[in-house]
Amino acid sequence: MDLKLFPIRLKQAREAAGLKQNQLAEMIGVTAQTISAYESTKENKGKTPTLDKATHLAALLGVSLDWLCGSQKSMSNSDEDINLEQFLEKFVNLDHFFPLELKALADGFHELDMGDFFGRDFDINCLNWAFLPDDPNSKEKALLCRENVFRDFFQNWGNLKEIYKTGAMTDSLYETCMEGLIKSCASRLEEQLKIFFDSRNGNNRY
Repeated sequence: MDLKLFPIRLKQAREAAGLKQNQLAEMIGVTAQTISAYESTKENKGKTPTLDKATHLAALLGVSLDWLCGSQKSMSNSDEDINLEQFLEKFVNLDHFFPLELKALADGFHELDMGDFFGRDFDINCLNWAFLPDDPNSKEKALLCRENVFRDFFQNWGNLKEIYKTGAMTDSLYETCMEGLIKSCASRLEEQLKIFFDSRNGNNRY
C-alpha cells in the first residue's frame, strides 16, 4: 500500500465528483481546512482521517476505500471478482493505514456493511464462492460456515497482532504468519463447503 497516494486520490475523487473542499467538508462534518490537510502531500501539513471518516469519504465520493489507500488500481469494485484470500488481504492492507478493531470485527462480522470498507458498489457475493448453493436453506448453512471462518480469522489475527506489538515477532515473521493464516482460512472454508455439499449429495460427512 502506498500511503502517499491517499491525499492524491482523495483530491482526484473529490474533483471528479464536482465538489469543492468546503462542500465535501460540510458533507462529512469537518472544516474545509481539514479536507485540505487530508489532501496535502506535505508531511508537515498533511493529516490522516480516522477510519470512520475515510469510509464516509469513500462512500460519498463513490469510490473504494482500497483505491483511496493505494492498494487497488480501479476506483470501483463493481466489476471485481476476487477469491477469499484476496478478500482477507483487503482487511490486512487497510489495517496498515487505519488500525482495525479486530475483536469487534470477529464479534460482529455478520453485521458489517462491506460497502463501508470497500466502496458502495462492493458486493460480498462477488467472491468466487465455489459450491455456493442456490436454495435458501442450504445457502444459509453455507454462509454460516463462511462467517465462522471469518470470525476465527479476525480472532487469530488479533492474537498474532498482540504478540507482534510486544516485539516478540519481527516484521518478516509477522507477515509470514499472516500469509499462512490467510491461506489456512481459505483452505478451511473450501474444505467445509466441500464436506457440506458431499452431505447434500448423500455422503453424510457433515
